[in-house]
Amino acid sequence: MIQLNKLNRAGGETVGLQEQLDAFVSKINLVATPGASPGALITAALVPDPLTTGLLDEVAGLTRTTFLLKMLRFGDAALPGPGISIADFLGVAGQVLGGQAMPAISVEMPGPALPGARIPVKELSNQGTAGPGTVVNLNGLTVNEDVPKAADGSLPQQPALGKKSDAGTGAGHSVDDVLSGVPGIVGVVESGSAQLPLSVRLDWTFAVGDRTTMVEARRTAALGIVPPLEFVDLGAGTELTMTIGVTGTVTVQDPVAGITASSELSRSVTVQFPGIAIPRLLGLFTWPLYGTQPAVDRSNPNQDSLLLMLPADSPLSGLDSVSSTVGSVLRTVESAVSLLSAPLPVDAVAPFGSAGDFVAQLSPLLSALSTLAATLAKANLDDYVPVTVVKATAPSDHSSVHGGVADIRPYIWHTWGAFGAGHDHYHDNAQSFLWMAPQGGQTIVYRGSGYQAAADDAGLGSASGTMTLTAGATCLAGIRDFRPAPDAVDPGLSPSAISPVSTAVLEGRFTNETAPTNEGDWAWTNSFEFL
Repeated sequence: MIQLNKLNRAGGETVGLQEQLDAFVSKINLVATPGASPGALITAALVPDPLTTGLLDEVAGLTRTTFLLKMLRFGDAALPGPGISIADFLGVAGQVLGGQAMPAISVEMPGPALPGARIPVKELSNQGTAGPGTVVNLNGLTVNEDVPKAADGSLPQQPALGKKSDAGTGAGHSVDDVLSGVPGIVGVVESGSAQLPLSVRLDWTFAVGDRTTMVEARRTAALGIVPPLEFVDLGAGTELTMTIGVTGTVTVQDPVAGITASSELSRSVTVQFPGIAIPRLLGLFTWPLYGTQPAVDRSNPNQDSLLLMLPADSPLSGLDSVSSTVGSVLRTVESAVSLLSAPLPVDAVAPFGSAGDFVAQLSPLLSALSTLAATLAKANLDDYVPVTVVKATAPSDHSSVHGGVADIRPYIWHTWGAFGAGHDHYHDNAQSFLWMAPQGGQTIVYRGSGYQAAADDAGLGSASGTMTLTAGATCLAGIRDFRPAPDAVDPGLSPSAISPVSTAVLEGRFTNETAPTNEGDWAWTNSFEFL
């Protein structure tokens, strides 16, 4: 049997193991597929996969060839007829008598002739010049020396070459006669033998914006990647970009030839993934706890109303568009929570935070959106208006990015008495605030109108106050109870374990008591600005 240590390419050229491995690695590409929605896994894989693909399969025209040759004795000189395979031909009874004889040969110079290689008798009888009955001298060798005589002085009988009769019948060859039969050679050529397994060591890197993380020594060529939670302004586009890179070494060993080869691999690919679009909006509720707890002396559910203020550049306008968008974002967040709550595949990685962390970050937002959706779905009843939507304008004397509402005193949600003589105004009935914006978004609540801290309502004297709300990682900042003095930022909407935490910075006061002590005391909030 002959084993080739070179690998054959079509056309007769041979290549070594290193060259073949380099050719294979050069064909490997890194491909990635984005998830269809926020929270869905991004997939990245090396194609072809060096861990599941044999080396020889993936290199066109390259084969490993093994020859096996046997020398046999055939029953006759006939060749296989048309349509008869070599395997079937060899399987016919009596076709192969056995292997060809390999006699032991001993040569001594000078000395007797080769044992078993006797000179044919017909060439020794009555030949030569010494007369009848004498044996000719053949180059110094005589029959007496080469072939011992029998007891009666005659030469021994020579073995038959060719056909030999069995039991005097003259039929067939003798399997036991190693010199009978027709000599021949049978060969087998094998191509594309067992694949050579590859071993791989890979380092994966993931970059989103200025954040880069690495997963080292990952012995897998395909990954599911949990994308980071990214929040963007509604209307700004939700497609974000992740750059995935992989570097490593691919190694192959040929145990037959005793050869080891390795090749370096470095690939990268950019893939888009969706973020979550967050609308900027500020809700002023006339009940505490975002309209879920009755205010003091105002237990009638109709007295629960929401003034919803939108930045000047918001794509939203009016109750219908706000309700539709809040419902859409709510469904997006619900879907992301569901995806991230499911068990991850064994080959998944979360380079920017665990799926559990992301669920904890989304849960407050899900709660706030659900509360808003329920409030926005309320229908008008009698003289009560459950929701009023106000869109900001760009203030000419301020540098706010997203505009502001200079005076909310004209907005009311309830009228009563003859010809609507009585009114309930939002500006002096603030009980709780809910601020929603992408992380870092800010709004300022002013006691006075025109973005002034000082009071401009009759009888309030010099009282003044401002409160700046900054959305944290949950995209929320909430004040659960604005009276008699504003609470600290709501830890339920911005847990301390989720960084950054929302903030509420209060300066001065909003009521006309110092310090405010009465839950029923009025709290004036006349203007608002969106930074």
